[in-house]
Amino acid sequence: LQLDRQFRVSKVFVGYVTIVGTATELPVFWFSQRLIQRFGHQRLLLFSHAMMILRLLLLSQLGDGYQHTVFFIQALHGFCFALFWSAMVDATFKLAPVHLKGTSQSLLSTAYYVVGPAVGSPGWGALYQWTGRAAPAYFGGVMLVGASMVGVSHLRLDHVIREQSDGHDDDEIRLVNV
Repeated sequence: LQLDRQFRVSKVFVGYVTIVGTATELPVFWFSQRLIQRFGHQRLLLFSHAMMILRLLLLSQLGDGYQHTVFFIQALHGFCFALFWSAMVDATFKLAPVHLKGTSQSLLSTAYYVVGPAVGSPGWGALYQWTGRAAPAYFGGVMLVGASMVGVSHLRLDHVIREQSDGHDDDEIRLVNV
């Protein structure tokens, strides 16, 4: 929306920006299981939130004539989305009872790809339309800070996963990343 409205860039330009974002996801997804094992779900989620806050702040500061810097900002996408998604999919799989593992993945996907955009897109678009580019980015950053604070103070995700996996064969609870 910002690229289209503020900079009036071509659809080809947006396509190239999308390629950059996708390219940065691939190595993160490839190494996701190792990253989860080394740092844990909660740290990866917090780091992905921090990277998204940085990305939103950088996007909010783009001025006219600087649209090409969006390629560098978009390079953060792998750390924003792929780390978040890998940690959430793995944690959801590990936390779900055996008979609900498929259902849990469907619910996570629906929440992220259907419910999130159904609420976020109209809200983000309206805020952007009424206030310009900075307010939605700041609002998104504040929401991520709040989510991170709740995650740090109340969510002991890795502790719960370890407790649930005690006594189980590791193969029963591991999501295979290829």
